[in-house]
Amino acid sequence: MNKLEIHISRRLRDAALCTLFFMLILHGYRYVSLGFSHDSLAFAWPDDLAWQLSLGRFMQPVYWAFRGSVGAPFLVGLLTCVYMTLSVYGTASLLKVRSRLTLFLLAGLMCGSLALICADATYVYLTDIYALALLLNVSAAWLCLRGRKRLTTYVCAAVLLMASAGLYQAYLQVFTALVMVWAAIRLLEGDGLRDTLMRLYPRCGGSIAALGMGMGLFFAVYHIVLAATGIAPEVGQNGMANLGDFEGVFVPKLLLNTWLYPIEHLFSMQGANPFWARAALIFALLYGVGATAYVMRRSGLDRGSRMAATLILLLLPAGMNWIYLFSKGFIHDLMMYAYVAAPIYAVVVSEIAWDLALADVQFVSMRKRALAYALPLAVCLLLLDRTIYANRLYLKKNLEYDATQSVMTRVLDRVEQLDGYEPGETPVCFIGNISRSPIAMTRAGFEDYVYFTGADKLFAVTDENMIWMYLGDVMAYPMARLNTADLSEAQREAAENMDGFPKKGSVRWADGAVLVKFSEMEE
Repeated sequence: MNKLEIHISRRLRDAALCTLFFMLILHGYRYVSLGFSHDSLAFAWPDDLAWQLSLGRFMQPVYWAFRGSVGAPFLVGLLTCVYMTLSVYGTASLLKVRSRLTLFLLAGLMCGSLALICADATYVYLTDIYALALLLNVSAAWLCLRGRKRLTTYVCAAVLLMASAGLYQAYLQVFTALVMVWAAIRLLEGDGLRDTLMRLYPRCGGSIAALGMGMGLFFAVYHIVLAATGIAPEVGQNGMANLGDFEGVFVPKLLLNTWLYPIEHLFSMQGANPFWARAALIFALLYGVGATAYVMRRSGLDRGSRMAATLILLLLPAGMNWIYLFSKGFIHDLMMYAYVAAPIYAVVVSEIAWDLALADVQFVSMRKRALAYALPLAVCLLLLDRTIYANRLYLKKNLEYDATQSVMTRVLDRVEQLDGYEPGETPVCFIGNISRSPIAMTRAGFEDYVYFTGADKLFAVTDENMIWMYLGDVMAYPMARLNTADLSEAQREAAENMDGFPKKGSVRWADGAVLVKFSEMEE
């Protein structure tokens, strides 16, 4: 093996070890437990296929053909670890990370993203898909910025971006964020604005072209899939039907909010101890600002390079969040993975500043060396908080799953005790939501877990459709479904006079069907 091969092998090994460490302490518990809830009750893809296609996620069934149709948590975890390892390695290679400490922090930030924690908690059957989307975007960025400057390179990157969008569109923001971080770092390490721009222009221009081609391919394939399957595009908040339709929207305010939202999210970020988590992240970012200023001063950069790098960094929040613009302000935690680009930049630029400082004999003092380790300590504090938060959240999901199993078992027992009931033949209707029933209560110690996407639940089932999904996919219980929309007038009148489960009369016959009432009927 030559020196380059040895270097790549060592870097990949280090990336794998760091990634495995963080995936184990952050998410290991989730991958060896069930805890399906909410949307993850559709862990067998046929239940979810039409909806995913309507959202433009046409690459998911292609991936399921490889992985299998059932989202088994441990298998999902193994695949996620592989994809995250390659993503960490690709990002470190792209940004030319040199030290093992920086690689360790980089791996921690990427594995400890709140978006990934959110996915594992409530959407575990899709976590490996999100991780693969991340890997495709990192790979596309690497091809555009480190690969050979050929047309085929950018075409390949476009295909990867199309595939990523076909898995989960929000991860395209990772591509733009990485391009911006890379460009800012190259400017800081450049020899002058003119020479640096001459090197950056074809790379950044090719990246923009690849993104444009990728989006064009995505929409072309999306419409072909819809035409072939007869599925209509989703018209909801996260649907594609109204994407980019700005009628009735004040665009200047939307543009401002696209830039402001990641900054506001920083100050409202959740954690086991939100104050310390936010303080650690804010300190890390401010440290990155200071490191940037130090690099600018010590490197003797010309004014143009400093202004160009500053402009890119100022635009970075929008680069991490541009889907917010096209969705007209609709965003949730799953869509925010690209926000990790900001602390990643802080860590990488701090490594550059540290290398410059080592060449300064005046920097040898203990006080200044202690300052150099302030950033790693802050990031480690943040990752410790993320570890505690993630494991507590996964425990909450397991408790909800067990509680749901207990309630549904009792419900089925009550149903089966009714004279004349025949499993799979007697129509049954579930009315209301368990979370609003008399048995619902917030668990002590988890009161603050209500601001995180999918974490604000009390039971694994959340609505009528989820109840039926739970009965079919989890309990495998044969039952004839009667929807609340199809209730007769006599059945509706009977339902209005029923008490919520487990009170007497919450399970009864009405006009030839069995009614099970948890709470008042949802409109």
